[in-house]
Parts: sequence; structure tokens; C-alpha cells
Amino acid sequence: MSGWKATAIIGAILFSGSAFAATQAWNVTEVAVDGAQGRWFVTIDPSNNLTGTTDMQFDTGAPLSYSLEGSINNGVYNIKLLDRSDGKKDCISTGNIYINDNKSHKVIGEVRCSGEEKFYIRGGY
Repeated sequence: MSGWKATAIIGAILFSGSAFAATQAWNVTEVAVDGAQGRWFVTIDPSNNLTGTTDMQFDTGAPLSYSLEGSINNGVYNIKLLDRSDGKKDCISTGNIYINDNKSHKVIGEVRCSGEEKFYIRGGY
């Protein structure tokens, strides 16, 4: 097999399936007494499974980080907020993704953590 054919085949294999899932930056605010805002870097695979990381900051300026894992089905998301640097445990956000008139997406949901009162997520991409 010639070099260019092998390269084309390898390229087709590498860029098939989930490799087409692009990372999106979602601008997010945690609406709470100790609120935070920043970005979620989200990747959604062809099966609508969601993974990601965050770059967040509390209103005080202190950093907040965690990872994301979940799914989106018919405009409803269910996301685990894992390994939060603020120590909140077992946080799950459930909410909706709406498409605005200008075709941008609006994210609104509730977060519940063990031993914590609920708070809300608001954002867009």
C-alpha cells in the first residue's frame, strides 16, 4: 500500500465516530449565596453523553474547579459535578437547554449536593 493511501486510511479512522465531538465553551453562573461564574468546557459524543472540565471563580475571586459527566436527552440534561475543589459532594445538576430566538442556547437547572441546600445553574453557549 502506498504511503498516501495508508495515511488517508489512518486519518479516516482517527476522525470517525466520537472524534467529531467538538468541545463547546458554556458560560455558566452558579446562583448561590457563595456564587461562582466561569466556563464549562463540554464535549457531547454521538450518544449524547457529556463530559467536561471547568474554569470557574467564586464572587470573591477564589478559583473553583470540578469535572462534568452526564447526558443530554431531548433538551434535558443530567450532569454530575465531580471532584469539586470547594468540597461539596455528590452534586447533580438537572435542567433544560433552550434555543433562544437568536439561535443561541440557554442552560437553566438546579443543583443538589449531599448535605447542602440546592442552588441553580444558569448559562449559555
